[in-house]
Amino acid sequence: RLSQFRAALEAESVVSKRLYLVKCEYRAPLRAFWEAHSSVQRAPSLKLVEEKLSALSATSKRNKSPADKDNLQKLLETPMLVELLSLERQLENYEVDMASALYPFCELARFLDQKKASVRNATPV
Repeated sequence: RLSQFRAALEAESVVSKRLYLVKCEYRAPLRAFWEAHSSVQRAPSLKLVEEKLSALSATSKRNKSPADKDNLQKLLETPMLVELLSLERQLENYEVDMASALYPFCELARFLDQKKASVRNATPV
């Protein structure tokens, strides 16, 4: 009786897992569609955007002066800003190096998962 109960419980869990996967497969695309639709509905109309952009470009053309460009150039050449940008570039290089170091392990995990394999703990020698 216990083995029958166990077999029934395992079969029920398999069925519930399959139902969950089917539910996720159908719900995710529908949810993505509704989210995209709502974001499109929230967006302003193209006519309004074009009006605002034309008004903004007209005012920015009138307000530009050589003094503004000089002030901006001075701000861009601030030593602290230059140092921060170089540090950010170094951090980006480190992130790329870490990603390239982790990539083989990710591929190994994907391969093992695809083959339904498992890794056993090895005892130290």
